[in-house]
Amino acid sequence: MHERRHREETGRFLVDGVRLVEEALRAAAPVEHLLVAADPENPRLAALLDEARGRGIPIVDVAPHVLAAVSEVETPQGVIAVVRRTPAALEPLLVRLDLLLLIVDRVQDPGNLGTMIRTADAAGASAVVLLPGTVDPLNPKVVRASMGSLFYLPVTEWPASGCGPRCTSGACGWWQRMPGGRWISATPTTAAHWRSPWAMRGRG
Repeated sequence: MHERRHREETGRFLVDGVRLVEEALRAAAPVEHLLVAADPENPRLAALLDEARGRGIPIVDVAPHVLAAVSEVETPQGVIAVVRRTPAALEPLLVRLDLLLLIVDRVQDPGNLGTMIRTADAAGASAVVLLPGTVDPLNPKVVRASMGSLFYLPVTEWPASGCGPRCTSGACGWWQRMPGGRWISATPTTAAHWRSPWAMRGRG
């Protein structure tokens, strides 16, 4: 699951490290099982494993070298979760008057995308939309850089055909066409536009 095609084929991705696995469990992400090779005396890990057992999540004990082969970090923390990929449902959000989207256009660096997702979450964004050419949001480096925000904020991939310059109500700028034909401003130019649903656009 280190490569995008494998994540897409299996419908699963990896979450590496105690903190991120804690966030996945806290957010009720669909964790299928845990791979564990760590000191059972670690109180934080012990609490994490107790919570996983309470939810009926299988725990697989593996040798440290096996976990190191699965992990992509230099110093594995002893636990990796296998999580089922679930598509984000954005349609219910699109009717909100306070809708705020971050539209990401061709950002290739995984760390940058993870940071953008984390920042959008902290700013109260409704969701993150990824246009073609953007790195896979389930890339392990994106997952780590998001620091858990990926489990709370809807992130989805949309085609670029509906995104482009447009003029409306006397204002011109970048707009995003939403499902159902609705247009959301990505470049609000007046106070009135800031009070309307709109989207921020970040490019790589």
